Amino acid sequence: MSSDLIDLERCLRIPLIEPYAGFDISADGNQAAFSWNLSGQWEVYLLDLQKQAKPAQITSGPGAKLGPRFTPDGLGLWYLLDEDGSEEYDIWFQDLQSGMKRNLTPDTPEAIQPNFDRSSDGRWIAYQSNRSGRFSTYLLSTDAHKDQFSAGEPEPVFTEGGPHWDVRFSPEGSWLAVVGESSGQDHTTTLINISKCKKAGLVQQIELEGRPLNALQ
Repeated sequence: MSSDLIDLERCLRIPLIEPYAGFDISADGNQAAFSWNLSGQWEVYLLDLQKQAKPAQITSGPGAKLGPRFTPDGLGLWYLLDEDGSEEYDIWFQDLQSGMKRNLTPDTPEAIQPNFDRSSDGRWIAYQSNRSGRFSTYLLSTDAHKDQFSAGEPEPVFTEGGPHWDVRFSPEGSWLAVVGESSGQDHTTTLINISKCKKAGLVQQIELEGRPLNALQ
C-alpha cells in the first residue's frame, strides 16, 4: 500500500462547507453566510464579499448549526440547530449586531426537516414538521418588521400528499412551492397561494399532460 494514501480518520477531519442545507447571500450582496465544520463542529460563518478577509464565526455552543438565512436588512440570521445529533432541528434567530439569539421553535418534540425558507419581507418562515404525525408544511410568523425575537404558533398551510421534504417562497411571498414524496422514488411539487390557501383552486400541482410531474425544485 502506498504511503501517500491518507487514512480515513484524517479524511474525516478535513474541514467541509455543508452542502445540503444551503448558504445565503445578503440582499445587498455584501455578505455570504454558510455552515462550516472548521472547528470540528458545524458553525455558521460570515464572509465579507467586498473585502479580502477571513470568514468570521458567529455561532457557538452545543450542536450543529446549519442552513443560515439572512433577514431582509442583513442584520440577522435564521438557522437550524441540531443540539444533540437527533436531527430534530429547531429554528433559531441571531441578531448580528448584539449577538442575542432565540429559539423560535422551543419545546417542540416533533422532528423538523432541515429545509426551510423565509419570505422576502422576513415576516414568515415556512418549514416542515411531523407534529401532526406526518411531515406537513407550516408557516411561522416572525413579526420581523417589529421584533426579530418574537414568533407565533405555527399554522398548517398544506397537509396533503406524501411526506413533505422541501419548501420555497415565491419572490413576492404570496406562493409556496412544496416538494413531497409520491410513489416509489417520485416527488411532486405543489404550488400554494398562502394568502388564500383555504379557497378552492389555489392549490396547484405541477403536471404534464394531466399527470403529476415527478419534480424536484
